[in-house]
Amino acid sequence: MSLQATDQPSSLVRLAEFGCVPFLDALDRSLIASGELRRLIEEDRVSGVTTNPVIFGNAIASGQGYEADLFRLVEQGTSGDELFLHLMVDDVREAADLLAAVYDRSGRRHGYVSLEVLPELARDAEGTVEMARELWARVDRPNLLIKVPATPEGIVAVEELIATGVNVNVTTIFSVHTYEDVFWAYVRGQQRRRVPDVASVASFFVSRIDNGVDRAIQDRVDLGTLDPSYLGLRGQAALASTRLVYERYRELHRLPDTRHILDRGGFPQRLLWASMLPRNDAYPDVKYVEGVAFPDTIATIPMATLNAFRDHGVVDAALPPSREAAERTIGALAAAGITMDSVASQLLELVLAAFQQAIVDLRRVVAGKAQQIPVQPDATPRGSQPAAESGTCA
Repeated sequence: MSLQATDQPSSLVRLAEFGCVPFLDALDRSLIASGELRRLIEEDRVSGVTTNPVIFGNAIASGQGYEADLFRLVEQGTSGDELFLHLMVDDVREAADLLAAVYDRSGRRHGYVSLEVLPELARDAEGTVEMARELWARVDRPNLLIKVPATPEGIVAVEELIATGVNVNVTTIFSVHTYEDVFWAYVRGQQRRRVPDVASVASFFVSRIDNGVDRAIQDRVDLGTLDPSYLGLRGQAALASTRLVYERYRELHRLPDTRHILDRGGFPQRLLWASMLPRNDAYPDVKYVEGVAFPDTIATIPMATLNAFRDHGVVDAALPPSREAAERTIGALAAAGITMDSVASQLLELVLAAFQQAIVDLRRVVAGKAQQIPVQPDATPRGSQPAAESGTCA
């Protein structure tokens, strides 16, 4: 039944009111131009947007309003990565402007848009810092988060970026240990600033954990090295991990170092739940959103899952596992030789490889689109100005 018919807030609104604020894990030009993103912000309490090369690659490949700007850029002599960086920066800037009211109204706690450094820089701390600063300057919006992967090199870059005033979304976190490393990098960065005015989120990837653990259980059962009773643990590791990382988040924010930052007017590094799409069709489509509904957190949700949760999602503090149940699950997996640290290491490498392939695909898509665009000298791209006046760096 519709919101208008029941006069009840949607499940997304209830999720936000509970304290787990929904962000949209999608961005393309049609979302902005159609007014859909504005509607999500105003009606569904969507309070942020996250992006990645896969999202932009799909949007550009589907031809959602990028051809005219690509033509203009090619005519200006732009080539290589600059082609898609221009398009990404333009979309991120517009989304940030749409979220500016949320940013202001929430006291800068929400209303952010995330933009990712190139995946090839995941093992290059200096290169990550350089590109993050470049993107920060190009977008030129205070409600921007630069996405940096939680590799050892990325964590070094996080501290430097926080210390020098760049908001950071630290991604690809799969374990409590990695989360702690990310948290302390944030604290050290804030301690180096005269005014702790930088925002950050720590993005814990959820459904991929079940994907990795379920596979490990099934493989061992098939090989005969694990009792089939362990199949009952499939689908439990991800939400058990989120409960434990959430409990650690609360503990860390009670420490004196953290309290000192907050007392000086700084922000906590918020936990953001990412990878909300179930990767097993046997699991309910809203399993992970319902299972990460913890107060004072963020859930970044792809469009299909967002629509599903609006339709039939449930907000109930009893749905996430208890700390005791989570510890039992992780302990049982460890007894079977499946440790979360080993799973996290494997998942990190898989995801980094997938992101690197996504950027290769994005380059190919953009180059192909640029070659296919017919000559239209009189075409005026949406919202474009002459290159010298557009505010978009060449």
